[in-house]
Amino acid sequence: MLGALYTPWLLLGALAAEGLLGYPSVFWRTIGHPVSWMGRFLSLGETWMNTHGRRPRRDFVAGMVWLAAGITLLGGMAWGLSMTLSQIAYGWIGELLIMATLIASRSLYAHVRDVYAAL
Repeated sequence: MLGALYTPWLLLGALAAEGLLGYPSVFWRTIGHPVSWMGRFLSLGETWMNTHGRRPRRDFVAGMVWLAAGITLLGGMAWGLSMTLSQIAYGWIGELLIMATLIASRSLYAHVRDVYAAL
């Protein structure tokens, strides 16, 4: 385990890797992106819990609980993966690649533009 001192170096490496590679479209087509996973999770919660305005306070509280559950679930998975990789020799390479895919700044503009157009 290299400790927290290597985190800035990992971030710089991830920024460089993402700048060179971007988020590979094959990943997008096959597994999506963690942001899209969270979007699907939130949509599922809306389908299950939304009363369509009949009980706005309940909808709000249920939405906040569902959001907290999603953040906890995905954050816990990320933390567990990071802890596992940090225990493996050269696991930092896996962490760097995962961080690079999460940044996804090269395609961020295009996706934000698509969302804006849909609204």
